[in-house]
Amino acid sequence: MNNRESSLDLYRERVTQRRIIDIRSIILSLEKERARFTNITELSEIIAKKLSVIEGKPVASSTLRRNVNYRILLDEHLSKLLPKLTSNEPDKIVTEKLRAYKLSKKLTTAYKNIKELKKELLDTRNLLSSRIALEHESLDKMILRKVDQITSSNDESIESLFEVIYVLLMDLGSIDFDVSQGVVYDSADDIVRLNRNDFPLFFKWLEKKL
Repeated sequence: MNNRESSLDLYRERVTQRRIIDIRSIILSLEKERARFTNITELSEIIAKKLSVIEGKPVASSTLRRNVNYRILLDEHLSKLLPKLTSNEPDKIVTEKLRAYKLSKKLTTAYKNIKELKKELLDTRNLLSSRIALEHESLDKMILRKVDQITSSNDESIESLFEVIYVLLMDLGSIDFDVSQGVVYDSADDIVRLNRNDFPLFFKWLEKKL
């Protein structure tokens, strides 16, 4: 494991452990209040609201149900309240996982489009540079103008793809855009989906977006 992978793992571990501590604290307060719940969804929604206040940003209740680290805490508390209850929401969990998988596939396609677009731009630049070396100075200026036009056009296309990626990530409902750390973290699946080292242009765009 290289240093970058180690740093990402440490980041994930810090985020997960901090949230586990907060969830345990919330559950403890709910026990003192003798709060009652009929199912895992209701419990996760209450905890998500309280967690959102603590973290200062929205936390999706589905994140707490999908991430095994958090789900265990919810099931443990619910089993104390309703000992005979077995989870009655397996279909919802499967549906959420399937939705996340489909969105991940869309993201993969968007990343591929960006790479292909950047390659086309590079190929165009190289081709035009070769022509400039062979042609008259007056043609040089014309071709350079074409390069600028193509560059601007592709930059706009890349920005459009960045916007699509951002929307898809938001649709997951469990994404934390931590620009200062240079990561896009999915707290439901407990993975770093993007990092600044691999996608510097996206994070440069993200800093302006946020």
